[in-house]
Amino acid sequence: MRRNSTLLAASGVLAVALAQTRQPVTPTSNSPPAAGSVTGNDRDGLKYVWIPSGSFQMGCSPGDSECVDRESPPHQVSISKGFWMGQTVVTVGAYKRFAQVNSMPMPPEPEFASGRLMMNRGWADDKMPMINITWDEAQEYCTWAGGRLPTEAEWELLHVLEALRTATDLLMTSPGTPTTVEKSD
Repeated sequence: MRRNSTLLAASGVLAVALAQTRQPVTPTSNSPPAAGSVTGNDRDGLKYVWIPSGSFQMGCSPGDSECVDRESPPHQVSISKGFWMGQTVVTVGAYKRFAQVNSMPMPPEPEFASGRLMMNRGWADDKMPMINITWDEAQEYCTWAGGRLPTEAEWELLHVLEALRTATDLLMTSPGTPTTVEKSD
């Protein structure tokens, strides 16, 4: 029986993402890339975003009634080194490249409701997220692509940064909130 890699769940579809610990391209300086910088990986053909180091509170938020025991107590976590994270989840097309280079078959097509609903029949849509792979297959893919699976803390940092970006975007574009400041005479 195949076990899905539970790294990203969206509408019940599980997919794999990749964290790169080294730059997918040759750096032009010794300083780290700017937060949010995007670069490509020639091996898998995907784009990666630079996530800077940072600290944040991880675990159950005060007043959250939906926490599970393993989320408590909240604690401070520091990511000491920035990393490259896939801008998207790994696509079927990227995984096909991996499978072809390594002379291995694609996993079984995704099937839901006991075969009554097929998703991405024949893996025809290369832009769909790759699903139906084991954790070991996800690890093999990441190694081939020059990276590794992200840690739980790296995922959390990514979500914290995304929430901050979203909140800032909402504040800057809310009705009645100026997006530019004009100098008055």
